Order: sequence, then C-alpha cells, then structure tokens
Amino acid sequence: MDRLQEIFARQLRLQQVINGYDLNEQTNEQRIDNIKENVLACTDELHEALNETSWKRWATAQFINDDALKGEIIDAFHFIINLALHAGMSAEEFFQRFIEKNQRNLRRQADGYDGVSSKCPHCSRALDDVGVDQGRILGELVFVCGGCGKGLDAKQIIGQESLERIVRITEILEQPA
Repeated sequence: MDRLQEIFARQLRLQQVINGYDLNEQTNEQRIDNIKENVLACTDELHEALNETSWKRWATAQFINDDALKGEIIDAFHFIINLALHAGMSAEEFFQRFIEKNQRNLRRQADGYDGVSSKCPHCSRALDDVGVDQGRILGELVFVCGGCGKGLDAKQIIGQESLERIVRITEILEQPA
C-alpha cells in the first residue's frame, strides 16, 4: 500500500466511525449533506491557516506561525480527502486526476492563461476541463459546455486561425469528387 492509499484507508475508517455507516451505502441525501459539511469545514480550516500568517497588507506585523500553519493544512487535507471519499474517488483516481490537472495547469501557464478568456461565458467553467464536448451538426463544428450544456463560440474554443483552417478543410472534403 502506498502512502496516498494509506491516507485514504485511514480517512475512510475515520469517516465510518464518525458517520456510523459505510460510505458506499450512504443515500444521495447523506452524500449531499456530507459534501456540504466537508466543504464548509475545509473552508474554515483554510481560514484558520490564513490566520497563522500576517496576511493583512495594512498591518505592520510580519509573521508566519509555521507549526500551527502546518497543522491547519493537515486539517484542511482531512476534509479534502473526505470530499474525495464522498465523491466515490479512490486513491488511484485521486492521484490520476491530480496528475492530469497538474499537466493541464502547466499547459495553461505555457499558453499564457489569463483565467478569463478560456471559460464558458455562461457558467464560467474552464473550457479545457473535463466535460466540454464537441460535435458536428449539419456540417458545422459545434462545441457544448459540459457544465451548463449551452453552445459555445468555436472561435473561443479553438481560435480564429484554427477555425478558418477547419472550414477550408471541410469545404475541400465536401466538394464532389
């Protein structure tokens, strides 16, 4: 068992003790309540972590309480793992999704990510995240946001130059032989 698997196993056992039932047998209502509680608890722990630093620009004190900060980070991590467990994630899936997202974030930085232009204008979901679908409808290339299901401007997704290239290729392919 690797270290991440051990963390997941220990946290699963703790969640079963706290909740009094097997997480694999929880109802949707229980899952929703647990997700809500863990998001709120994690947010609280992150605020506690922030309070272990002198984050206020307008204050003159400059400090970081390293040991207390580390403790708050661990507290927040407990709630992150709880969220993963309530979402049905294994340690392996968590690791794989982390690696994929890390690579996506590196690509975003290399491409000059601005945090705005690559998001759905309807729901603000990142368009390069999992869930953005594309398809062809009546000969046109169509993109649909996986978050809100609304159609998206192809220029925003692939850029004007790529869109023009696709249109030219499609016109050539649709010409009679």
